[in-house]
Amino acid sequence: MTPLTHNGKVLFRGDHVIPPGDGLGFRVTVIGESLGLKLLNGLEGVRSVRIGSVDASLELLGVEVVRVDELWRVGGGGRFRVDFLSPVRFAKRSTMGRRRRVRFDFCPSIVNILFTTINHYSGVVGLGNEFRSWPYLLRWAYNYVYMRDLRGGRVVATRHAGRPELGFIGSVEFEIVSRRQSRIQQLWHLLNYAELVNVGTGRSMGFGVIRITAMNQNQPKQGQ
Repeated sequence: MTPLTHNGKVLFRGDHVIPPGDGLGFRVTVIGESLGLKLLNGLEGVRSVRIGSVDASLELLGVEVVRVDELWRVGGGGRFRVDFLSPVRFAKRSTMGRRRRVRFDFCPSIVNILFTTINHYSGVVGLGNEFRSWPYLLRWAYNYVYMRDLRGGRVVATRHAGRPELGFIGSVEFEIVSRRQSRIQQLWHLLNYAELVNVGTGRSMGFGVIRITAMNQNQPKQGQ
């Protein structure tokens, strides 16, 4: 799920004063028809909620059903931008014995994005024949999907369950310098999936909310 949003802005850190009557929103992604129906049934009849010390009404704005085969759509063009709307981080396994503390990588590289997305995808959807050779997809992305620009990129601190948590936030622009359509389709399939379920570590608590925008290569950059 996503954190609360106000006028399209994700509220992930600091104090926020919301005018009376203004709405706060959030999105929940559920995978599987039975779980989706269970969620809708659970929300049915719920009209009021309490956020802190404030009583609020709950309104279901809409439901979008996306089939897995509908994710096989290419965004178009050779460039795309990933906006990280809430902090993102990537847990890394130890290569030298066992360590007690989790080590996080805050680099929003395409390999980090794809690797964590494939791990999630394999657990809930299944890799199937399309991603049986996923290590080769990562190798292709490492060599042919370039990070071209990074705007507003910084590591920020927020708090969750009373603990400080760090994560990257900002926008990253990538360019695909390969014409291999099979890999490009796999790339976009996973990016479309990641946009629904978030990326990185801590998805369920609202980390890694992203928005992906396909860009025309001749499109001027912001500020130009």
